[in-house]
Amino acid sequence: MKILLEELARKPFPPKQWIGTESWGTAPEFLKFDFCAGAIGFGIPQSLVPGFREYLLDLSPAKAAASQLLTELWEGAFNCQLERKAGSADSVCDGTEDIQKLKSPYTDTSQLRVTNMVYKAVYSIAHAIHNIVCKKINSTIQCDQFMKIEPLQVLDQLKRVNFSRNGYHVSFNANGDPVAFYELINWQKNENGGLEFVTVGHYDDSLPIGQKFNMIKNISWLDGGGQVPVSVCSDSCPPGTRKVLQKGKPVCCYDCIPCAEGEISNTTDSSDCFPCPNEFWPNEEKNKPDHLQG
Repeated sequence: MKILLEELARKPFPPKQWIGTESWGTAPEFLKFDFCAGAIGFGIPQSLVPGFREYLLDLSPAKAAASQLLTELWEGAFNCQLERKAGSADSVCDGTEDIQKLKSPYTDTSQLRVTNMVYKAVYSIAHAIHNIVCKKINSTIQCDQFMKIEPLQVLDQLKRVNFSRNGYHVSFNANGDPVAFYELINWQKNENGGLEFVTVGHYDDSLPIGQKFNMIKNISWLDGGGQVPVSVCSDSCPPGTRKVLQKGKPVCCYDCIPCAEGEISNTTDSSDCFPCPNEFWPNEEKNKPDHLQG
């Protein structure tokens, strides 16, 4: 999608209504493509993981130097080197770098989606292990910290996991799937003219049919208005006409041509008109035989 959107940004093209998959519909780096205004798509629910931002901002030069990944992060963020490398023109970090003042995807924990899923997955496994090693004996919980645990035991307990964390419930059905719960995301223009993700609704598969969708805000479509766009470039052809495809355009683009004298069509989007039965003449709308010929 990054390659496609970058190519489309090179020259103007007709406005399109974008429908994003979960994988790119909530990708912050794509908000720079303003022609995607009005895009809609499903997203994994976002959530603030308690203490996570504080944990990230506790990073120091010494902690960063102990990890190759964090070293790359630190040096890229502050454009300096934790230790001088031969042949490099970059300056050495002097210790005045303050990660708490850094504005980057690393420190932005306001749009955590997949991260929150990992968080809940770790808690799920922790609950499963706890249920294996801990037993209630005489009204007290006793845990065997030295018990040898087999993977199949953890899998069996995972099927029974049932807890809530950060406002979200976690459990699994007979197929091992959690209840499907998604946010409906809309790319809307903000006061500064840029794009931002706005949650306009939710989908909760645990609710009864007819109540699974809950819309909480109006959707802003490709033109910034509330009119739902159509997915075809031509309206349906009514009875009494026939469809004629427009040359050089997609199959959803066509003209509606009135039936010729003595012919009718009695279905919507008919590709042909057909003659009236003998001794009959079409009605005024040319959608059924009306009366005998005079």
